[in-house]
Amino acid sequence: MPDIGSVHRAKVVSTKPFGAFVAIDGYREHGLVHISQLAPRRVELVEDVVERGDEVYVYVLGTEPNRLSVSMRRVDQTTGEVLDDEREGERRGSGDGGGGGGGEGDAASLPELYSIHRGQVPAPTHNDAPRAAGAHGGRSY
Repeated sequence: MPDIGSVHRAKVVSTKPFGAFVAIDGYREHGLVHISQLAPRRVELVEDVVERGDEVYVYVLGTEPNRLSVSMRRVDQTTGEVLDDEREGERRGSGDGGGGGGGEGDAASLPELYSIHRGQVPAPTHNDAPRAAGAHGGRSY
């Protein structure tokens, strides 16, 4: 298996609705380029980006026994250079205006909210006090 983080020239051997399978010279296993890793923009159809027989550059994201996960969006498809996170983010943020979330923001920049996950809840107010049960067991009809 190729090393994680390495860049290779590959050939698209098939496309599926969820991505494209690529063959990397010198390796038996085909790599999967998930549809989210095809381009730095939202892709509706795999065939909008690649077709069978296309030569592409891929960046190895991960390897498992009999599994190879690769990305095209992490590599400049003209030069084969790895795109750093900052440059990839600029490309992702420009153009079609899509997206909006999913990034790894700084949690410290978020406003402090009450969180049940942290065991913090707002102090009860007089409006939150339980009401006496009436003839209908506290239900209003």
